[in-house]
Formats: sequence, C-alpha cells, structure tokens
Amino acid sequence: MLFIIKRNFVLVCALTCWSSGVAAAECETDVSACSIEELCNAATTIKRGHLEWNFDSLDHVVSAKSYGLNCGVDNSVKPSENPVDVQVKFTKNDFIVFNQLERRQIQYALKRLGYYSSSVDGLWGKGTERAVNRFVQDEDIKTNLATNVYKSLMMAVDVSSVILQPATKSTPKTVKSSTPKSNDNKFCRLNNNTQFNRMFSVEDYIRTTAKEFNSLREIEVTSDSFLFGSKKVKPNESGLYVRFINVSCKDNINGWSRCGTFLARAIFGEINNNQMKAKLLLPWDWAGATPSQMKLEYTCSKK
Repeated sequence: MLFIIKRNFVLVCALTCWSSGVAAAECETDVSACSIEELCNAATTIKRGHLEWNFDSLDHVVSAKSYGLNCGVDNSVKPSENPVDVQVKFTKNDFIVFNQLERRQIQYALKRLGYYSSSVDGLWGKGTERAVNRFVQDEDIKTNLATNVYKSLMMAVDVSSVILQPATKSTPKTVKSSTPKSNDNKFCRLNNNTQFNRMFSVEDYIRTTAKEFNSLREIEVTSDSFLFGSKKVKPNESGLYVRFINVSCKDNINGWSRCGTFLARAIFGEINNNQMKAKLLLPWDWAGATPSQMKLEYTCSKK
C-alpha cells in the first residue's frame, strides 16, 4: 500500500510540473493564457542589477500595463535616477580674478581659520587649493564661488593688517623710505557730506567703529603713505590707498541683529589740484539706513 501511495504522489508531482511548464510555454506565445505571475515574469527582466520592462516581450508589457500592473518596475531605482552630488570646486581661475592684495587676504583668512598653514604669498598652489576647497565644503558654498568665498572670509576674519610689502632689492639705499618732514606733508579734509554725517546718527556703531569712520575726516598725506590718525596705509599694486574699517554695532536680544564684525573699505585716488576723490564701500549685508556706496571728496593743503 505504501508503495502505491508513493507512486501516485510522484505521478501527481510530475503532472503538476508538466502542466505548469505547458502553461508557461503557452504564456510566452499567448498573452491571454498567462496568469498574473507569469505575465509579470514575461514582461520584466533584470538589467544592470535592477528590474526593468522587457521590451523584447512588448505584448506582455502592454498587457501588464493595461491591467494596471507595475510588476515591481516602478519601485526599482535605476542608477541614472540616483541624485548626483555635483562637487563645486574653487580653482586657479577663481583665484586669479583677485588682485595680489586680495589673494593674500584670502590666504591670511584661511590661515587664521585653521585651513591653511603655508606662507601668505598670494600664489596659487596645492596648499591654497586644498584649504579654500575645505572652506567651500564646510560653508556649503555652491554659487558665485569666487565672490561668495571672498565675502565669507572677509566677514569671518579681520584682514586689515594684510599689506603688500614694497620690493627692497631694486630700491636704492639713497631713497630708502623714511618719514618726511612735517612741513612737506599735506592734510586732506573731507568736504561737507550730508550722507556721511547722517551715518553716525542712524547707525548703532560701537565707539571704536565710529572712531575709525571719523578718522576719514582728515588724512595726513606723506610721500609714501596716508595717515588716518595712528593708522598708516601704503598704496597697493594699483597705486590706490585702501583703508579697511571694522564695522560693528551694539548687541541686542531680539533674536536677529545686523551686529557682527564686517569690513568697510575706503578707497582713495590721486590728489589733483589739491582735490582728492574717494569712495566708501560698506559691507554688502549691512542692511541699515546708510547706502552701501558713498562718494567722498577732499580738499588738500599744507597745514
């Protein structure tokens, strides 16, 4: 009896496998003969490690979609659909848009922030490249790379001490720089300027900031430098005198404040017929009542 039962079981299994194979074979040639499982098996294929529609069996694909079946295809993510993280990189072309002084300021600021350890020479190299791109990544800067890197560094670090050292090798000893006699100096005094005067009443500068701005009212001009009180400024490579000023205001507790440490720049040109023109550039994100650019005019004479 046991032998008969085993023989019948084997026969049933063989018939089942045979009928399944026949049904699968029929499904390949006749879409209407497919079960849902067989239809999806015929309509899909594995390519590049993920499930895709098998357009070699177009009839099966069309039939599956007509039944509203996705057969798992819509839930599989194709490699081409993966988000691509495009890395923004600060290159030498971004660096050379700045003049020599600005390049040194960038390196100096990176050094103060711990990104850079080489010399502040204004030259592009692997150290500068590595440092500035670490800063770009940490600050998540992705647009207007050169401009936003410079602005971010200038807001983070006071670079007013960075100057261009004059060449000494070609300078004859007889004309070695020295402080000229006081009677050879000129004093340039700011002409009446309503905007400049109003700035002190509408902005909440701290005392040291107001003092630095007030130093622009009278400038002592020597043969090789401009003196703003005790602050001496020498010309940059373009022959311009640039005075950097820390801009700070009083702290408040309203949850948002324009207070911070930013840099303003006063840029002075040459003296012509005892007249001198300059422009004052306030920080771009100092959203106060004072315009971001202001024209300054001076009258110069011997004291």
